[in-house]
Amino acid sequence: MDQSEPKNAWTTLPGWPGRTHLHDLPGGARHPLTPAEIRARYALECGVTGIAVWSNATTQLAGFKGGATEHVWRMGEPHVVRLTAVRPCKGSGYIYLDVVTNEASMRVASQDPFDDTDRGWFSSCAQAIASHLRGKVEEIDGGVDT
Repeated sequence: MDQSEPKNAWTTLPGWPGRTHLHDLPGGARHPLTPAEIRARYALECGVTGIAVWSNATTQLAGFKGGATEHVWRMGEPHVVRLTAVRPCKGSGYIYLDVVTNEASMRVASQDPFDDTDRGWFSSCAQAIASHLRGKVEEIDGGVDT
C-alpha cells in the first residue's frame, strides 16, 4: 500500500448469533460511503458470516459491515451506541443495538426473542462501534416484556 493512502483501523467479531437481524438502510444494504477497500478486505477476512467495524482518521468515517449490511457514520459527530435489553416475561423480550447522533437513531442489529446467551455478542459489538466512533456505550435495562 502506498504510504499516502489512508489506513483503516479494523476490528473483527465472530458472526452474528442465530435469530439476530442486521438492519439495512432504507436504500438497501450497501452504503455509498463504504470504501471499496473495506469491502475487499471484508471478503478476504470475514467471508459472509463475520462482522467488521472500521474507521479511518483521514476521511473521518467509521463503519460496520456484516454480510451485505453496511452502515457508515461521520466520526466528528457525538455518538451514543445504545444497547437496550428487555427480558422475556409474558412477551418474548428483545435486544436492540442502535447508534444515536444528534440528528438520528439508526438500528444496526436486533434480536427477538431475547436470548441472554447472546448478550455478550451484542455488548462486544456495541463496544467495538463506540471505540471506532470515539463515542460511548449506553446500556439500557428495559425490564421485562409484559
